[in-house]
Amino acid sequence: MRIALDVMGGDKAPEEILWGAVKARDLGIQVIAVGPYPVVHEILKKKSPSETSHIEIYHAPDVVRMDEAPTIVMKEKQNSSISVVSRLVTEGYADASVSAGNSGAFMAAALRYLRMPGILRPCFGAILPSLKDKVILLDAGANMDCNPRHLLDFAIMGEAYMKAVERKERPRIGLVNVGVEPGKGNALMKKAYFLLKNSSLNFIGNVEGRELFVGNVDVLVCDGFTGNVVLKATEGVGGVLKRVIYRELPKSKWAQLPLLMLYRHTIERIKHTLDYHEYGGAPLLGVEGVCIVAHGSSTARSIYLTLRQAKEMVENRVYELIREKIQEGRRKGIGIFSRDHRTGSLHPAESAD
Repeated sequence: MRIALDVMGGDKAPEEILWGAVKARDLGIQVIAVGPYPVVHEILKKKSPSETSHIEIYHAPDVVRMDEAPTIVMKEKQNSSISVVSRLVTEGYADASVSAGNSGAFMAAALRYLRMPGILRPCFGAILPSLKDKVILLDAGANMDCNPRHLLDFAIMGEAYMKAVERKERPRIGLVNVGVEPGKGNALMKKAYFLLKNSSLNFIGNVEGRELFVGNVDVLVCDGFTGNVVLKATEGVGGVLKRVIYRELPKSKWAQLPLLMLYRHTIERIKHTLDYHEYGGAPLLGVEGVCIVAHGSSTARSIYLTLRQAKEMVENRVYELIREKIQEGRRKGIGIFSRDHRTGSLHPAESAD
């Protein structure tokens, strides 16, 4: 398996990104390190040939900065590392692409080379912890403004991901909203609720913010604006909670050294669970290939985990399952919705913009 890695994307690029690629030797994959050849070659020289035998350098002279407009990959920087990784997938040279760089530019490049027919809007899916199993939240920031049909597509893609990667036979779908009652929320949420309720998906209803991490749902659906706020808040709370634990423990009257040593492994497990770096990247769902955007602050371990995630997605045919599900829906007209049993007609809200 060949995975194209943008080594110039991310706050700690290129060194930390390349060290993540070096760690991936035990995954049994070929990593295509995409970036300026002289830069990549000079860094890899610090490692022995046996440590880097699984890494191939693919020259891409341009670099897209985090503050540049996403559309720059369409004109001035078509040969940037973040653009080339997607092009390698569409050319069949790579099986997947990974970048910790400009997420907007990464999505623009993926849409240019890998747009999937039938998908109105691809979306980012963020993997989050819960009291039970992992949860996928989508959209996590690709689409700030959405219509009800977009949210339905997000639910379909999230279901396919959880079936393929997390082995959920019938993933539970929840709509992120301000209340659990069907009539809650703005116009978008009310129409999206109707579409999801009348689909063949395992839709369990609205989910309030305080219930997001309980583990009663597998797929959380929302627009990209809401999803990105939830994602960043989750990362922030996790970091604060870790700091509070380490700050308050020494103040406890029970904080005797033997007791701290006894609970050290438990504390480390809590830290591990709350660390968003441990969950890989956010897959871009709804394109013809596996594309994952890693966190901008990715460490070598984060990149390693994201490469492993990309491998799993390729092996489990995630994007193919999404395509099949979407095509199945389109063959049924509006798709997977049930018709009014009295009139046989579709509800007007199902075609609403």
